Amino acid sequence: MAQVEKVLGTITEDEKATLNNRRNLTSQVLTQIGNLEWQKSRLTSQLEMNEQAARQLLAEIRDRFEIGEDDSWKVDQDGSFIVLVEEESTEEPASES
Repeated sequence: MAQVEKVLGTITEDEKATLNNRRNLTSQVLTQIGNLEWQKSRLTSQLEMNEQAARQLLAEIRDRFEIGEDDSWKVDQDGSFIVLVEEESTEEPASES
Protein backbone atom coordinates (compact mmCIF):
# COMPACT_ATOMS: atom_id res chain seq x y z
CA MET A 1 0.00 0.00 0.00
CA ALA A 2 1.48 3.35 -1.06
CA GLN A 3 1.25 6.46 1.06
CA VAL A 4 -0.13 9.67 -0.31
CA GLU A 5 0.07 13.16 1.13
CA LYS A 6 -3.13 14.82 2.24
CA VAL A 7 -3.14 18.56 2.96
CA LEU A 8 -5.23 19.39 6.02
CA GLY A 9 -4.64 23.13 5.95
CA THR A 10 -1.92 25.74 6.31
CA ILE A 11 -0.10 27.18 9.27
CA THR A 12 -0.22 30.85 10.11
CA GLU A 13 2.33 33.34 8.78
CA ASP A 14 3.60 33.85 12.35
CA GLU A 15 4.09 30.09 12.79
CA LYS A 16 5.83 29.86 9.42
CA ALA A 17 8.13 32.79 10.29
CA THR A 18 8.91 31.31 13.72
CA LEU A 19 9.75 27.91 12.23
CA ASN A 20 12.02 29.49 9.61
CA ASN A 21 13.74 31.58 12.31
CA ARG A 22 14.29 28.47 14.43
CA ARG A 23 15.73 26.58 11.43
CA ASN A 24 18.07 29.48 10.65
CA LEU A 25 19.15 29.73 14.28
CA THR A 26 19.83 26.00 14.38
CA SER A 27 21.94 26.28 11.24
CA GLN A 28 23.89 29.22 12.69
CA VAL A 29 24.55 27.41 15.96
CA LEU A 30 25.73 24.30 14.11
CA THR A 31 28.09 26.47 12.03
CA GLN A 32 29.45 28.10 15.19
CA ILE A 33 29.97 24.69 16.81
CA GLY A 34 31.85 23.54 13.72
CA ASN A 35 34.07 26.64 13.82
CA LEU A 36 34.74 26.15 17.53
CA GLU A 37 35.66 22.51 16.98
CA TRP A 38 38.10 23.57 14.26
CA GLN A 39 39.61 26.22 16.57
CA LYS A 40 39.80 23.67 19.38
CA SER A 41 41.69 21.29 17.11
CA ARG A 42 44.17 24.01 16.12
CA LEU A 43 44.67 25.12 19.73
CA THR A 44 45.18 21.53 20.86
CA SER A 45 47.82 21.09 18.18
CA GLN A 46 49.57 24.29 19.27
CA LEU A 47 49.46 23.13 22.90
CA GLU A 48 51.01 19.78 22.01
CA MET A 49 53.78 21.46 19.99
CA ASN A 50 54.49 23.85 22.89
CA GLU A 51 54.65 21.04 25.42
CA GLN A 52 56.95 18.98 23.19
CA ALA A 53 59.29 21.96 22.76
CA ALA A 54 59.31 22.55 26.54
CA ARG A 55 60.09 18.86 27.20
CA GLN A 56 62.91 18.99 24.66
CA LEU A 57 64.38 22.13 26.24
CA LEU A 58 64.18 20.62 29.73
CA ALA A 59 65.91 17.45 28.50
CA GLU A 60 68.71 19.56 27.01
CA ILE A 61 69.08 21.48 30.28
CA ARG A 62 69.13 18.21 32.27
CA ASP A 63 71.81 16.82 29.97
CA ARG A 64 73.89 19.99 30.28
CA PHE A 65 73.92 19.60 34.06
CA GLU A 66 74.64 15.87 33.62
CA ILE A 67 71.60 14.75 35.58
CA GLY A 68 70.20 11.26 35.02
CA GLU A 69 66.66 10.71 33.77
CA ASP A 70 65.67 9.07 37.07
CA ASP A 71 67.02 11.89 39.26
CA SER A 72 64.65 14.45 40.77
CA TRP A 73 65.22 18.05 39.74
CA LYS A 74 63.41 21.27 38.94
CA VAL A 75 63.90 24.74 37.52
CA ASP A 76 62.64 27.55 39.76
CA GLN A 77 60.97 30.72 38.46
CA ASP A 78 64.23 32.62 39.02
CA GLY A 79 66.08 30.19 36.73
CA SER A 80 67.83 28.17 39.43
CA PHE A 81 68.46 24.56 38.47
CA ILE A 82 67.86 22.46 41.57
CA VAL A 83 68.57 18.78 42.03
CA LEU A 84 67.13 16.84 44.93
CA VAL A 85 69.72 14.62 46.62
CA GLU A 86 69.52 12.21 49.51
CA GLU A 87 70.80 13.83 52.67
CA GLU A 88 73.50 11.80 54.35
CA SER A 89 72.83 11.14 57.99
CA THR A 90 75.59 12.28 60.38
CA GLU A 91 73.96 10.67 63.39
CA GLU A 92 75.22 7.37 64.67
CA PRO A 93 72.59 4.69 65.21
CA ALA A 94 71.47 4.41 68.83
CA SER A 95 72.96 1.38 70.55
CA GLU A 96 70.66 -1.02 72.31
CA SER A 97 71.32 -1.62 76.02
